[in-house]
Amino acid sequence: MSILRRGASQRGRPTGPDDIGEAYVLTTSYGVGETKDRVNPAQYQSWAENGYKGNSIVAAVLNVRIMLFSEASFVLRDIDTKETRWDDALSILETPWPGGTTGDLLSIMESDVSLAGNNYLTVLDGEIVRIPPHLLDIVTAPIIDSRGQESPRRDLVGYLYSPDGVPSERSMFFAPGEIAHYRPLPDPMKPWLGMSWLTPVVREINNDIAMGQYSEQFFANAAVPNLLITYREKLNDKVLERTRDAVRAKHGGIDQAFQTMVLDNGADVTVIGNSFEQISFASVRAAGETRIAAAAGVPPMIVGLKEGLQASTLANYREALDRFANLTLRPLWRNACGSLSSLVSVPDGARLWYDTTDIAALREAETERAAIFQTKAATASTLIQSGYKSESIPAAVEAADLKLLQHTGLVPVQLYEPKAKGEGAAPPGGPPGEPEDETEESDEPAPVEEPGGRSRKPCEGCGDSDLFDADRLADSHRHLAGKHDQRTHAGGKALGAATPYAGSGTKDDPYRTPDPLLAAKFLGEDKYVQLEDTHQASTMLDEVARMVEDAEAKGEKAPVYDLCKASVPGTNLFCAESKGIKRIEMPQLSGKPVPGSKADLLPKNAKGEVDIKAAFVQNLHDKGMMSRPMKVDAAYLRASQNELVGRQVVGMRDALERGTLPAGSIIVTKDRYVVDGHHRWAANIAYELKRGGSRVEMDVEMVDADIITVLREAWTFAEEMGIPPKSGSRSRTWS
Repeated sequence: MSILRRGASQRGRPTGPDDIGEAYVLTTSYGVGETKDRVNPAQYQSWAENGYKGNSIVAAVLNVRIMLFSEASFVLRDIDTKETRWDDALSILETPWPGGTTGDLLSIMESDVSLAGNNYLTVLDGEIVRIPPHLLDIVTAPIIDSRGQESPRRDLVGYLYSPDGVPSERSMFFAPGEIAHYRPLPDPMKPWLGMSWLTPVVREINNDIAMGQYSEQFFANAAVPNLLITYREKLNDKVLERTRDAVRAKHGGIDQAFQTMVLDNGADVTVIGNSFEQISFASVRAAGETRIAAAAGVPPMIVGLKEGLQASTLANYREALDRFANLTLRPLWRNACGSLSSLVSVPDGARLWYDTTDIAALREAETERAAIFQTKAATASTLIQSGYKSESIPAAVEAADLKLLQHTGLVPVQLYEPKAKGEGAAPPGGPPGEPEDETEESDEPAPVEEPGGRSRKPCEGCGDSDLFDADRLADSHRHLAGKHDQRTHAGGKALGAATPYAGSGTKDDPYRTPDPLLAAKFLGEDKYVQLEDTHQASTMLDEVARMVEDAEAKGEKAPVYDLCKASVPGTNLFCAESKGIKRIEMPQLSGKPVPGSKADLLPKNAKGEVDIKAAFVQNLHDKGMMSRPMKVDAAYLRASQNELVGRQVVGMRDALERGTLPAGSIIVTKDRYVVDGHHRWAANIAYELKRGGSRVEMDVEMVDADIITVLREAWTFAEEMGIPPKSGSRSRTWS
């Protein structure tokens, strides 16, 4: 009994080869019969020989697909948690045959589906074996429904491999679960089969081949169209043929090109036919090439085709690569994982999945996904601090659906209502308040009465001239009294409950306070401060803005309010991850140029300043350091300098909120550091804080290099152009 006969009899099906035509339909592709359709071997060979091996455009497009598709690796992915892991069951995919790799396996799969629309794999003797797609038949049988009628759907019986091209004693039958059938594009006429992406563009491929032959003949004819030679007198046939043969022998072909043609007897030469330019040869051919690439799902600029390159820039090349990965490769990888699952033992609760973390071409996309993850993590942290149940947060963040959140009923301390004197008021679910001791004496300095009835009092340990708004401070402290560490200030006196803070105001020991008003005052004194959360940081910025307005209204110069000296644990506010470079030593890519310098020749704004950022980016490109414009969450970036002028930041923040801040882009590096535009970046951070942590995206030009490399280039470029650093010195403390 043959394998075919034995396999069929086990299912109670007709067992003889003569019965197959009645009970089964053998379907493959592009049929040559009514009941037995199979991949046309001649067509498969033609597409492989003439399409792939014989056409440079098809080869280039297919090679791009193969090269990137074969870079992936396989993992197991948990269905519920989405976590990925390695398992010994995947060993056969890592080494599919002796000397074979995952890349070899994926290359064969992609080659088969591109040329035949189908790839067939099975496991024999512990190795993965490829079955030529034009030698395998898909065996299906009709299904009789409950009404006794034949259903439009058919039953997959198995696969028949015929090494001779026709069913014979050498044929092998495989059950459905024994074959991994990979077919990304279904054939609309034969649902069991896949269709090659070459099918819709066969005409374009033939046209490209024909144009190649045309150009070959053009150059073989001395790189000119046809020639018409006329004589004043009529020539007999023998003389006519002899003259034509002589001209061909002396001037025909590439070897005879560009020689001087000399004719006698009044002969006149006229060029007939069209040149390449006259028939728009390059444009016509390029259009066909673009259609071939489109059918393959490969952006033309990725392949290097003419039309793609003409429409491309360094900026949108990244977008084209992302499109290729997201709309072409990722669906192919998912489909391949589903097909290969029949060849490996996938544990319950998991599925075969692909891993792209080691693909260099897609690492930028991985970086963007990491930024998205960071944003989601920050959102989750904010929700936890706001009192929502931690177990309800992941699903809500992933679905972006606030209705999925569940609250604990506990209110954060920042939302407590101020207690009335002598009362124990507390919010629902919050801790009971303690009645205040009205007889408790305070060591705080007495308030200073000012005109208008407003009281101001000096800061403990500071000079009498350092005054702040006592009423505003007292209001903000009512809910904090007795709940924070009280330590001795620099002056050696203990602080009262209304001014809770700890530390000495240095970089290593900053003032630690939950009060944003006090933090703003300390910043004005050029001290280091540390707040407890981002909400307090946002309120501190509002206070900085108010204090700057007060100073300006009085005609006074407001302090610097260096925001790099303010921090919040667990965040990068504002300069927690800074490179520590002094602001005056940062290279300047805009400003007033040195008279007579290169920058002095550029257009200037009303302040006499020039902007050389675009020229600097082009200079980087010329040196092989590529960049691309993109939008990123401001919180994803970090400062490289160690000083931020608070009044400038809050001013830009308010302008951003009003929509009056002029549009602009800043330069950043691949390691997320800001090169130029720190205050615009910090303003976006401040605006994000004011919106309660809601993500704020900003325009950046991301350079594919680290921050120190780019800063060195910027320093040199700015010096050559004639824009000195704010220090005015050519020396710097960083390298």
